[in-house]
Amino acid sequence: MESRTKRLLSRLERLEQLRPLPREPVEIHIVGVDPDGTEDGPHLIMHVPPQPGDWELVDAPE
Repeated sequence: MESRTKRLLSRLERLEQLRPLPREPVEIHIVGVDPDGTEDGPHLIMHVPPQPGDWELVDAPE
């Protein structure tokens, strides 16, 4: 089990070298879809890399 964990960590380190995180935060909007199919429901805003206040639920734009 320990060797499997070491292999997984090694793979993760290699992936991080191939795809480094962006230097500037990237904003991601997860938009809520209302039952009628419109995208005016509440949505979630998060950032990569994480920023203070992430996972904050934001009301739909008017």
